[in-house]
Amino acid sequence: MPSPAATPWYLQQPQRQPPSAHIPAPTRNIAAPQHVSTPPGKWRQRRGLIRRSLIGVGVIVVLVEAVVLLSGVSQLGVLGGTQLNVTKVQVGVQQILADPASGYGANAVTEVSCNDGRNPSATKGTFFNCAVTVNGVKRQVAVLVSDDNGRYEVDRPR
Repeated sequence: MPSPAATPWYLQQPQRQPPSAHIPAPTRNIAAPQHVSTPPGKWRQRRGLIRRSLIGVGVIVVLVEAVVLLSGVSQLGVLGGTQLNVTKVQVGVQQILADPASGYGANAVTEVSCNDGRNPSATKGTFFNCAVTVNGVKRQVAVLVSDDNGRYEVDRPR
């Protein structure tokens, strides 16, 4: 059996000491960790993998935003991005004419018919007319598409 001094501390058998004796804490010499270098090709592979994953996440985010944008535009009354939904425009014109706070405050607005029932273009600058009945009198209302997102302006009844 080798001498206790030559055997590493973790392989030595514990020795019994009298209960009153002070037992020193074992000491160990741990070598400083050495830097493990990664081969240059590994870093390139890791960077490429990280870039591809970030690009993939970016593509997914852009696709989600596009879906949200398209659903929001369809709520404005745009069909396929090129035409306004004439039914939604007619409801909007009636609300604008009847609203006392932000519209014209007409008392009774009925029978709204825009663009002869055809879907008007959603392109900025498009102009069309709506036939309305205000307080029992037939009137004409001009509507102008103000931007390419389907927003429009309603003129007062004439």
